[in-house]
Amino acid sequence: MTATITVDRVAWLDAIARHPKTLDVHVVAARKLLGDDPSPALTDDEMDEAAFWLQLLGFLKVVDISADGFTYTYKCAMS
Repeated sequence: MTATITVDRVAWLDAIARHPKTLDVHVVAARKLLGDDPSPALTDDEMDEAAFWLQLLGFLKVVDISADGFTYTYKCAMS
């Protein structure tokens, strides 16, 4: 799971943190998608669930899915 940032990184993370439907796990997952090594570490299942919610809330857009359907590439977006 990877993400390409095309928006201001700080503004994107701040928007996620301030959104009324996000939790701390969503911010941690967003930082991980950007290549940070945030604490606490998230399991693969937690990352998948957080990415799903970030996508539903408009913070991630799917740009590619691997042939096996297990690897997603996202573009960061502002909701």
